[in-house]
Amino acid sequence: MQFYCSVVVAFSIPFSAYSEPADTFLLKLINESEVSTAYLDLHLREFQLPPESNGLGGAILAHDNAIIFGSTSGSFNEIKTSTSTSTLSFKADYLPKLNTGNEHIKSSKYITYREISPRVLDIIFSDGFFYVSYERYYPHEDAVKFIISKIKKSEPTWSDIYVSPSLDVSYLARGDGGTMAIRKEKLFFSVGDFSLDRINHLPSDVAAQKKGLPWGKINYIDLKENVFHYYSLGHRNPKGLVFLRDGRLLSSEHGPQGGDELNLIKKGRNYGWPYESYGTKYDDPSKSYKDFFKRKFDTVLICSPSNLHLDHLEKSLKNKKNVIIYGSNIDTFEILTFIHGSTYDVSHRIPQ
Repeated sequence: MQFYCSVVVAFSIPFSAYSEPADTFLLKLINESEVSTAYLDLHLREFQLPPESNGLGGAILAHDNAIIFGSTSGSFNEIKTSTSTSTLSFKADYLPKLNTGNEHIKSSKYITYREISPRVLDIIFSDGFFYVSYERYYPHEDAVKFIISKIKKSEPTWSDIYVSPSLDVSYLARGDGGTMAIRKEKLFFSVGDFSLDRINHLPSDVAAQKKGLPWGKINYIDLKENVFHYYSLGHRNPKGLVFLRDGRLLSSEHGPQGGDELNLIKKGRNYGWPYESYGTKYDDPSKSYKDFFKRKFDTVLICSPSNLHLDHLEKSLKNKKNVIIYGSNIDTFEILTFIHGSTYDVSHRIPQ
């Protein structure tokens, strides 16, 4: 049995139609198509976003019959369906803007190489609060830190609940992680290794293997006690984090060349980076990393994964207890189903 799902894809492409500033306006439909898959018949609609939404990074959240879209620079906007199927309603400043320090980092005297600018990474909602992960540049310290802030819709300002130590290297790399998931009043979040996998003769050298540092880890905050804990280490760039219904925690991770992973995360486990990986070195693909894990289900190789989404299709998909959807940089979505125990099935690829 197949079922029908409508998917909205919004592209940030410069255009002149919305050059005038406005609080609320309509996004125009630029493309529409239908895709049939093993599980879903998809109706894809593509819309243009305002040009100021351009940039690497950003976050989206399905909330209260709308999409909350966080731009890379820290603005949060609301996107809703309108009376016409060919337009969407776009409302600016749904939440107060976050301070990422973007406008100041170009003046940094210490950070001389940047793959990215400080950016928004993820947004989730739980118990009346929005939580956002991002980086912030501090001009007076000339340093970048990883931040998690929270806010209620009725509040005028954000509150920081986690602030990392300052990155001590003179570069800002894009392997920043930042995905979040909440379970039983614990906020789990990933912090990428920010290319701290090398010897710089600094305290952050090979940070993913140092328990006292947050980088290259999956961590959590006890929201009752506001206490930080590390959960697992040895990660490169975890971009997806989701709990299955039985409490198992999954993470999708960008590894080195050919080494992207889907991991079953266990407390205290060392996942090996930067010493072990299924991938190869970028400068010499003939050179591989050590590979001693041989973890059956614990690690599954996937390609260029994005965030993970736990869907609610069990009633129609017989015996499929956990349905995971993730996007890929090779122009597909993939559906994975986790049935019971440690079995899994890569079920279908959905062309974008």
